[in-house]
Amino acid sequence: MELKAYKEAETAIRQLKERRYAGALQHYKGAIILAGINYGKASKKHTCLIERNDGVQ
Repeated sequence: MELKAYKEAETAIRQLKERRYAGALQHYKGAIILAGINYGKASKKHTCLIERNDGVQ
């Protein structure tokens, strides 16, 4: 899970992939769920993007 403020949920997912955080779970056999959450201070709204990652990166 990656949290962002004033950006986009897509940015959080991209960061998870670029930094290869799932690589720490290389011996895990199941699917990994990536969650990117953004909070907009002015709008006071949250956005969330969830992706399933079957292949550890």
